[in-house]
Amino acid sequence: MSKEFSPELTQLLRRQDGVATRMQLLRGGVSVEAVRWNQGRVWQVVLPNVFVLSRETVTQRQRQIAGLLWAGEGSVIGRATGAAAHGVRSAGSSQRVELLVGSTRTTRSVGFAHARRTTIDDPHVVTRGIIRLSSAPRAIVDAAAEHACPTTRTAILVEGVQRGIATVDALAENVFRLRARDRVRVDAALEAAAS
Repeated sequence: MSKEFSPELTQLLRRQDGVATRMQLLRGGVSVEAVRWNQGRVWQVVLPNVFVLSRETVTQRQRQIAGLLWAGEGSVIGRATGAAAHGVRSAGSSQRVELLVGSTRTTRSVGFAHARRTTIDDPHVVTRGIIRLSSAPRAIVDAAAEHACPTTRTAILVEGVQRGIATVDALAENVFRLRARDRVRVDAALEAAAS
């Protein structure tokens, strides 16, 4: 990190893999003029008011951190991104970062980040350093429910069980918490995972 940053900001940037919001930089003592000059020249603007403080290729972890910073307090990585982070390969891998935000927030998308509002509480959020993931069963069920292909929906749930990432009971609990129209999409996949 740059020697012109305060020790506190340098420590924050290390924790966040060189990703920071405009507000974090300003609070860390970087001037408005310095932010304006560096963005696009020395730093990459990866989401609105979120920067990677280098010109190197942005990693998936940096994208995830940027998504969490952009989505705000209480956001978690979920759905297919969360399932993949828990190790479910059939959930797919993309550079998109799918996030869940509280029911008082709005669903919104920009660039690679998509934040979806949810009313379903997840008391088992997993924290890995700066990264916050929805629980494995929740992420697996959400990934399956949003997928268009029934075969892929089944593959996601079956892989989650076979690889020991989630139990059938934990998946079932999360399926039963879905709205009826969403639950219908994964009922057959849950039966396949149970068998």
